[in-house]
Amino acid sequence: MKKIVLIAVVLLSFRGVYAQTAELPAEEADLYSTRAEKFSDSTGALIQKEYIRVGNILDCVIDVVHYTDLVNGTKVSALRFSDALGKVAILDEDEIGALVISMKIIRDTVLVSAPSHYTETFFRSRCGFEAGSYYDKGVWKSYLKLRRHDNNSYTFMKKGDFDIFLKILGNARAKI
Repeated sequence: MKKIVLIAVVLLSFRGVYAQTAELPAEEADLYSTRAEKFSDSTGALIQKEYIRVGNILDCVIDVVHYTDLVNGTKVSALRFSDALGKVAILDEDEIGALVISMKIIRDTVLVSAPSHYTETFFRSRCGFEAGSYYDKGVWKSYLKLRRHDNNSYTFMKKGDFDIFLKILGNARAKI
């Protein structure tokens, strides 16, 4: 068995692909799902977190977070979503633009369509956060989902919440 794993790793490395032979436990995999979280969890650093509230969609609170290593002055910013149940999602700064574009496309193109079948449209971030819509029984339903495999982390939005959400994202980008 070890020989097969070694051969697979060697073959994959020749193709320029990095392979791991062991998976991280789910808790550790979640811990480093974003660059901002990895920076925040750095050892040998004095990390300061500054939370700036930029808005909320129903029970989902949205903050800009500035992480600063007070020893060397390095800074990282991110967008933090949290709900009333304590679920949290962190989006790296470089993911926010793609989220804004995706939400505009959903609002302007997707929500005005009428597919003939069940249809899903969503944006997913590195940490598993989703924002999207699905068409079922003649109606579009929009949502934010903070944890990828957690059906208790949904916040369902009305059509008008998209404009509010886009305004919040614009505020967030200005504060990053």
